[in-house]
Amino acid sequence: MNYIFAGADTVQIAEKAGLPLHLFDAKRIVQNVRAFQQVFIDLDLKGEVCFASKACGFKEILTVVAKTGAGADVASEYEMKTALEAGLRPDKMVIHGNAKNNDYLKQAVHLEALIVANDADELELIEAEAKKQKTRSRVLLRLSGFDLDPVTAAGIFTAGRWCKFGEPIQNAGPLLQTLKHRSHLDLLGFHVHIGSQITDVKPYRRVAEKLVALAQCYQEIFQRPVQVLNFGGGFPISYVNKQIWTDLITSLKKQIRSQGKRVAAWDGLDGGFKRDPQTGHWDLSHWSGEKFYAAEEKEKMLFKLLKGNINVVGRTVSFSKALQQIGNPKLIIEPGRAIVGDAGITLARVAGVRTVVQGESLVTLDLGIVNHGTGLVEPDLFPWMLANDCQRRDNRPFKAFVAGRLCFSGDMLSRYPVSFPRKPQRGDVAVIGKTGAYASTFFASRANGFPVPQCILVSDKGKVEKIK
Repeated sequence: MNYIFAGADTVQIAEKAGLPLHLFDAKRIVQNVRAFQQVFIDLDLKGEVCFASKACGFKEILTVVAKTGAGADVASEYEMKTALEAGLRPDKMVIHGNAKNNDYLKQAVHLEALIVANDADELELIEAEAKKQKTRSRVLLRLSGFDLDPVTAAGIFTAGRWCKFGEPIQNAGPLLQTLKHRSHLDLLGFHVHIGSQITDVKPYRRVAEKLVALAQCYQEIFQRPVQVLNFGGGFPISYVNKQIWTDLITSLKKQIRSQGKRVAAWDGLDGGFKRDPQTGHWDLSHWSGEKFYAAEEKEKMLFKLLKGNINVVGRTVSFSKALQQIGNPKLIIEPGRAIVGDAGITLARVAGVRTVVQGESLVTLDLGIVNHGTGLVEPDLFPWMLANDCQRRDNRPFKAFVAGRLCFSGDMLSRYPVSFPRKPQRGDVAVIGKTGAYASTFFASRANGFPVPQCILVSDKGKVEKIK
């Protein structure tokens, strides 16, 4: 029996389309969008879901999203063009980017889309363009500079002090005073995107507290309530279950304590544990990298945030009451990974299995890391299985590291050992689960001359559609 994904036989698709290959499940995408929308309905809050198209910006994926009534967060003029072609209305778009060029700003202003100004300088550029077009642009001010503990990997943490995104929040109050009478800017509110794969609700609450306080300042200056608060995305998915995650953490700690004599990761990788640069001591109490397990996934994280309490001016109040006090603004969220992450898989042919240093096993695939690119940001962990003869299992799972076929040593598809249900053989079809976000597009290239893998969308009716 072959592995069935979205009602389709993966091996049959692979035989027709060739390998490697990325598959997407349209039905799961819709389910994920609806789940976020339902949170706002259940809590009787004004809210809008805007899919972060950078997570998977194919026109066909955005077309699926558009049919749910959701909007789109676009991060370039190219993503904006694709969103329009997919049927997204301009008033359903949020325009992002930390270095918007003149053409991008011109188009965004012309479309009357909601523009997230990255900083004070960009507000000036938007105003100048709106003046040229004799219009008034709706804008949000993006904020960063929050004093948060490391809440995810450094490369995907986007709201700290050292950050290319956003105006430092300590500048926001004085800046508001200068924006009160701008005739071509309509500042509706504020935007914060903490980062990707945020597995704890605490940083969301700390940001919410700052935004509520800033909304009160806004009302005093503008003599009207703030209209929009945009909390960005970052809502997590679990790539592995709690047991696998706990086992990995335990194994890495033992590797560090034994000074590398125990193998827990490729070439002594320490994961999210860091050494104090002054004392040389390891901090094994805190994981500071990307986490691969979340106790509250996707919309459950949003529900926990909106249903919980926050601290406002020294008083603990419910989030809903805090929103009432600032005029019940519309809330916007921008999930990307949480919408497409578990709606995609990657298939690749097994090239071989061999033994490497200290007797560890290494599986090699006919796939390069540039076409499964999240591991180029930080070593990652995905669920793995075999598509052909998928019911056959060995007495014990076969644990191995996984490498690609590109001609450089960094071409490691898994620097953490992963479990296959049986020992792979040359010619088997390996399945990497939950690769719907970023993996197929973010670093996709023709390294060593190999073509970029084909992408295919399986519709809710089981129809197989090639993605252009």
